[in-house]
Amino acid sequence: TGNQLGMLRVLLLSASTVSDGLRRRLAAGLGHALHVRYGTNETGPLTIVRPDEIMGTPGTVGHPSEGTQIEVVDARGRAVPVGNTGLIRVNSPGMIERYLDDEPATRRTFKNGWFYPGDLGRFAPNGQLIHCGRADHMMIMNGINIYPAEIERVLSLHPAVRDAAAVPLSSAAHQDIPVCAVVLQGGAPFSEKQLIDFASQRLGSHGPKRIIALEQIPRNEQGKLIRPQLKEQINSKLGRKNAKATGGASIGAIPFSGSLVGLRQPARQMPIRLHCAAPGDLDALDDWLKSVLEIEAEPCDGRLSPPP
Repeated sequence: TGNQLGMLRVLLLSASTVSDGLRRRLAAGLGHALHVRYGTNETGPLTIVRPDEIMGTPGTVGHPSEGTQIEVVDARGRAVPVGNTGLIRVNSPGMIERYLDDEPATRRTFKNGWFYPGDLGRFAPNGQLIHCGRADHMMIMNGINIYPAEIERVLSLHPAVRDAAAVPLSSAAHQDIPVCAVVLQGGAPFSEKQLIDFASQRLGSHGPKRIIALEQIPRNEQGKLIRPQLKEQINSKLGRKNAKATGGASIGAIPFSGSLVGLRQPARQMPIRLHCAAPGDLDALDDWLKSVLEIEAEPCDGRLSPPP
């Protein structure tokens, strides 16, 4: 432990997501001079986390840099409350105005003076930005938004996990099934149930439904996840010949021994009490339907017949 590189003064990580588990290992193995920053090629650096803030707020990428504006908004561009996840949009002094010879991409990502990098995030109460991954990586299970970065962040906190990557596997019944691949610390035993319970305690229904142990998670030279290759490895481990799920007794054709309750679409009964005219006054009932339902009611002659 301690600083093993005597000449090290500052260690700056960029071009890839820096999980809390990686932050913890770097601090223990190389010293505490660790900075993490968030930025894009189109804007330059946007935020920075200094050594005294690294582990204070899980998943933080820090406060906006001087002169930089960052907002978290919904799909209509409206700011979401602190703590809610939404689309990140930014404006910075070094931001470009458009892409050269690519008008469709320009219209898609530059709007009303803001740049939309395609990332999801939320603001913590202390004003720090939490990076929640790419918007196009978001999973939807039974109508619930699930963020791979949240699953990866939580599992990377487990002492047995060295690396983690979450991806969706398709399901005809449940849309996306969150599955996470992990690389274990040397010599650590693998218990899928223990890791699922660990994630469920922190994420509830947003946790992974299966966890697969791999010797190595496929990443490119910059440390970015190679998702198609990871899905192939997971499907192979699960014995799935066809990635399109058929539902049934398993969860989207993913063998699973746990309860299905957490995957059922939530249902609610909502009693509605309506006060309308007496049944015998059909003209009054027509008028009531027109006003309440905002429809044109056909005149009723008192005879009931089934629809054609």
